[in-house]
Amino acid sequence: SHVVHLPNGVDADRFGAPFPVPDSLADIPRPPVLYVGAMEYWFDAALLAECAATLPDVSFVLVGPESVRVNQAVEGLANVHVLGPRPYADIPAYMRHCDVGIVPFARSEMVDAIHPIKVYEYLAAGLPVVAVRWPELASMGAPVVLCEREQFCSQLEYVLGGTSAGNLETRLAYAQTNSWDARFEVVQREVRKVLGSA
Repeated sequence: SHVVHLPNGVDADRFGAPFPVPDSLADIPRPPVLYVGAMEYWFDAALLAECAATLPDVSFVLVGPESVRVNQAVEGLANVHVLGPRPYADIPAYMRHCDVGIVPFARSEMVDAIHPIKVYEYLAAGLPVVAVRWPELASMGAPVVLCEREQFCSQLEYVLGGTSAGNLETRLAYAQTNSWDARFEVVQREVRKVLGSA
């Protein structure tokens, strides 16, 4: 009877701290759009390639373990920059110096259950976020732009142009509310309830 749901969270202060521009990002033309994470079968490489072709003046920066499938999909697209994996400690710097964070996932039963930690991290770094809509992500109530696959590229273009993706204060406040410290406060509160009733 004592079950508490604790979803992912974020080290909000770390992702919100100032960092210098990473060397591998410094020479990439602006505006940079960032994806951080694994690029396995759930990563919609065709959608990313479509957006890169549609928005040739936007730089798409991919940070994470390289994928042959993704590399093949973006071959010949000069505005896609596959940087490979980076130490976790360096990830906030990439987020702090990009303009939008993206989550271009291909819908599946597995994806529909993902509670994406990267969304919390993007928001803690102050990034507007554009993501393909799926049930678990929608249930988070995060201040992000959720859309269907066929709307993804146009929504990204709108956000880059300054169209509403929530304001900075809202994004940072959401991250603080969902920090690991906030999650631990829930743990402490719920444990005290059980111990107090023993």
